Amino acid sequence: MKKLSKTEKYIIAISDPEEYNVFVCPVHGVYAIRKGDKNTACSYCQKQGEKLDNQQALYEQYRKELTV
Repeated sequence: MKKLSKTEKYIIAISDPEEYNVFVCPVHGVYAIRKGDKNTACSYCQKQGEKLDNQQALYEQYRKELTV
């Protein structure tokens, strides 16, 4: 995975793993979709992004790092 921008880190930090799934679009970067939504494609290009495997760990790390 490429290095994440500060904005992408914030998206992960505010997306509670209990409520959201986080994906990485190969073109547009990180995006979050509410759990239960069937359409998980990127809203800009409609390509299916890869689900973030370590969402919980990154969520906790970036909340501390960014003091959210």
